[in-house]
Amino acid sequence: MKVVVVDDQKLVREGIVTLLQFNEEVEVIAQYDNGQTLLDGLSEVSPDIILLDLSMPIMNGIATLKQLNSRGITIPVLVLTTFDDPKLVLDSLSNGAKGFVLKDIALDSLVNAMKTILNGETYFQPGNYRNPIKVCTKTRQ
Repeated sequence: MKVVVVDDQKLVREGIVTLLQFNEEVEVIAQYDNGQTLLDGLSEVSPDIILLDLSMPIMNGIATLKQLNSRGITIPVLVLTTFDDPKLVLDSLSNGAKGFVLKDIALDSLVNAMKTILNGETYFQPGNYRNPIKVCTKTRQ
């Protein structure tokens, strides 16, 4: 699967890319440091999936999801973040993300999440706010 990684922290982004290269099913075809550079670069690459951080300068993950939607770009997006916040989960999903995982995820689980999304399903890393029913009830309280 062809993957694009979007994260503003260079060391984190390069670490994710390096780890993904250990899996022969994954080919990282591009990496970007914010949503705007992703949008600018999508005319040059054709990923199967986008790994997207949420907290970035210039254009954050939620704004990026909104822009992808408004431009009719249907590449599946897996949010990969450090923030386990029910509002962010709900905002991500309502703006088109197909899954939500934290950066503490194991490599094999991350690859499994990407495969799940590419099969047309949604993916939540097991845990606290990663269950969509919990997210909806927590945000309405």
